[in-house]
Amino acid sequence: MQTVVDGAKTPEEWCAMLRQQGAHVSARTLRAKARETGQYLSLGRAMLLNPKHLAVLLQPEAEAVPLEEGGHD
Repeated sequence: MQTVVDGAKTPEEWCAMLRQQGAHVSARTLRAKARETGQYLSLGRAMLLNPKHLAVLLQPEAEAVPLEEGGHD
């Protein structure tokens, strides 16, 4: 039976794994994005991210809003 904590790691552990693959992300940045999006597990002050959380957090940001056409005359 698979549980929500299977494969869960701390942000620091995920960052160490990502560094090995050439992606340098700080644990602070990962924590901030997790809190912003609600993609994390917590118990007290402890934060865990499972692989599904990390997949969501690593998705590309939304497309930038295009500038208004026409601009100033």
